[in-house]
Amino acid sequence: MRAMSVLTIANMLGGEVAVGDPCSTASEVCTDSRSIKAGDMFIALRGERFDGHDYIIESMESGASGVVAESLTREQTEVILERQGFGILVEDTLKALQSLASRYRQTLDVTCIAITGSTGKTTVKDMVKSVLSAAMPTVATERSMNNEIGLPLTILNATDDTRFLVLELGMRGLGQIEELSAIAKPDIGVITNVNDTHIELLGSRERIAQAKSELVEAIPESGGVVLNGDDPLVMSMADKCRGRVVTVGLSDHCDIRATEVSSIGALGVKFRVESPEPLEEVIVGIPGVHNVSNALLALGVCYLLGCPLREGSRRLENISRSGMRLDIKPARKGVTVIDDSYNASPVSMLAALRTLMEVGSSGRTIAVLGDMLELGTMSEEEHRRIGRFIADAGPDITLTVGGHARLISEEIHRSGSGRVSESFGTTEEASQRLRELLQPGDTVLIKGSRSMRMDCIVGDLDVYLGHRKS
Repeated sequence: MRAMSVLTIANMLGGEVAVGDPCSTASEVCTDSRSIKAGDMFIALRGERFDGHDYIIESMESGASGVVAESLTREQTEVILERQGFGILVEDTLKALQSLASRYRQTLDVTCIAITGSTGKTTVKDMVKSVLSAAMPTVATERSMNNEIGLPLTILNATDDTRFLVLELGMRGLGQIEELSAIAKPDIGVITNVNDTHIELLGSRERIAQAKSELVEAIPESGGVVLNGDDPLVMSMADKCRGRVVTVGLSDHCDIRATEVSSIGALGVKFRVESPEPLEEVIVGIPGVHNVSNALLALGVCYLLGCPLREGSRRLENISRSGMRLDIKPARKGVTVIDDSYNASPVSMLAALRTLMEVGSSGRTIAVLGDMLELGTMSEEEHRRIGRFIADAGPDITLTVGGHARLISEEIHRSGSGRVSESFGTTEEASQRLRELLQPGDTVLIKGSRSMRMDCIVGDLDVYLGHRKS
């Protein structure tokens, strides 16, 4: 955020300067007292398990330049004055943060690209960032900051030099993407797909599509959308767009279409592109043929922006990716680890298993799979479907963690395929068994829903294999 006077910030927040000098300035915003840097403005948010107001004094002592709060005690006011800081009072700190981001966004000379979908959002965000950042200063969502707190903070990371703002929009219910879009004011929207992720919350794919289409409806007439042309529910959103529509995929009707797709193992995938600007060969440096669709979406953004597809495609070969998403770690002790522990849905689980089989074809393949959550009444059938896939074409050994994932093992045993499968109640048990099983040449995939904490198994394995110290 550019440096602004405290009085200007207070006006943008919809609050008042209650303590300190209104003419002093601030340029950085922080909502986590543990991450305060000297000069940061601390916004005291209230959550289900925390209240930032309890950390106002700690934040000032850590170097905060001032605070935004709903109320201040006498002791907090005294500490702010002692530190020559400021205090801005607002009615609701979360709404104030969002208001600040929304109004700041209007002052920026940027093109905002917003990305949503059931799966693949982060990968597409990483690809779009890689394609655009080489040409112009780009700010993009980091980690999982795609909600009502993270999105405003990402916008506030932009400066006057920023030209592209690449935002990932998460969704847990109807109306949320509409609210995030009202803050971000996107020029270009990207919809990756619609599948069963969050179906427990919304009840059907059609309602999930309705929620995702809120982004399409937010795009102005001067903007446009990039749609996954292979997904009928995504394609049905085209009529809701007031601007340009670009479709991408493998289907014949797509504006930008991939042909001759092939895996090159751990090095990624390659394909040709048929479009107004044909490409003989595109190499994407991420394994898994499902990433062809993600790459096409990034190229679709290039097309809408008028950027040469050839230049954009060259930057897909060596993209920087967010962690815990098909992250292939360099082999240690002869073992290759594929860390896809960030989250899981039926679609992403199948894609990860296919990638495991592509990458690990030279030795034993092992999958450590946790529960896929938020599937509602579909949970049993979706877990059993994963088990049937593994029995038919999956890894040599499967270890499952959790009550839902146990059904994967049951289905593998029921098939009589002879593939090895074991079930565990905790990540600790599965991690111990995995270490006992490992042999040189093995390739291991680790995946499960976020709350299953499958990243703990990755951490244990990193220590065991020497990727990092304990």
